[in-house]
Amino acid sequence: MADHRFFSRLAHAVNHADPLFRLSLGFIVPRTVVTAAFFLFVIGKGLRAQRLSVKTGWEALIGQTVDRVDPDRFARRPNFC
Repeated sequence: MADHRFFSRLAHAVNHADPLFRLSLGFIVPRTVVTAAFFLFVIGKGLRAQRLSVKTGWEALIGQTVDRVDPDRFARRPNFC
């Protein structure tokens, strides 16, 4: 309750008729358009990424052909120097 009264008094203490508080539409509209375009771009890229096919993991390996690797070739051998 005290916070509400503080902000209410603060809002009434400021003179909103002062020209410094006025913003022209030439200032507001371009920034609003750029901000909206940015968020639409980000959301669009996110939705597109959700629709892409899986490129890693077991799901990507189904139906694929791979070369067989000899496990002995990569086995650790002791180094006797």
